Order: sequence, then C-alpha cells, then structure tokens
Amino acid sequence: MTNALTLMGVGDRERNDVMAVMSKATAEMLKAEKLHVKVARADESGILLDQSGMEDPSKHISEEAKAGLRSSLAPEIAEALIGSINWENFYFRSPTKEILFLITRNANGLAATTEVGGSGAGRGLGAGDYPDNGVPIPASEVFEPRWAELLGERKLLPVDR
Repeated sequence: MTNALTLMGVGDRERNDVMAVMSKATAEMLKAEKLHVKVARADESGILLDQSGMEDPSKHISEEAKAGLRSSLAPEIAEALIGSINWENFYFRSPTKEILFLITRNANGLAATTEVGGSGAGRGLGAGDYPDNGVPIPASEVFEPRWAELLGERKLLPVDR
C-alpha cells in the first residue's frame, strides 16, 4: 500500500496517517473477532469456528476505516484508494462463515490445516516436535496466535486427508 500511496503523490505525513488508519482497523477486527467468533464444535478430530457474528462488526469497522481514509487524504485520492480495496474481504469471512482447524496426516507427515469454504491450507509440523504417535496435539501451539484464545486448551488428533 505504501508504494501505491507514493505513486499517487501522497506525502509522508498522509502516508503515515493512512497506515495508522489501516492498522487501527486491523486491530479493531481482531478485537471484535475475540467477541464475535464462537466455537461451534470441538472434538479431537477438529475445531469448527463460527464467524457469522463478525458480519456487522466487520462492516462497521470497514466504514470507520473509510471515514478515516477520507479524513487523512485529499478527496480524489481517498476515493481512489477506497475504491481499490476489496472491502468485502477486508475481514475475510468464509462463504460458509466457518473455519475448521485440523491436524492432517499425509505422505509428508502432519500438518496444522485450516479449512475455509472447502479449501484448506496447511503448515507442516516437525516430526521431532509433533510425532504421529497418537498423542493429541495442543491446537493453540500449532495455529496462528490470533486463534489461541478461541482454541484454548483443546487438543487435536491427526486425521487422514
């Protein structure tokens, strides 16, 4: 974003203001997430989070960010920047409004896998740190720290995928 602002002729002060607006919006989204995302189901095979409660807060925070951008920049530059941001995905919500956390097993070993809307992304787990030996793995240790509070003390066993 900083390169785009430079290309639009935005000076250092305004660029810093824009970055502060966007950082504040991100922090507000994460704060709202702690209040509005709920655990829908949790057992050793997976943890399902329900994001449906983020619909209204994410729209409100996006509108506040747009207002902040408008107050930080010249009108034409603000509108160009606002128009270039996909506000529907500023806070990513799955079409199903659910996020599934799993420990998956494949030919390469174990992975901490997050599935959203039928698609998954995994991060390999080191066999030395997390051996595939039937011992449940603490979810909060292997997924993004932002989810640690929701995942809590829950533990997961590997599932074949």
